[in-house]
Amino acid sequence: MIAFVIIFCIEFIFSLPIIELLGI
Repeated sequence: MIAFVIIFCIEFIFSLPIIELLGI
């Protein structure tokens, strides 16, 4: 469960710059 939360947080953090680059 803890590992799942860590992976989710990492994906969320790395997805933010991508969304900003797409201009969404």
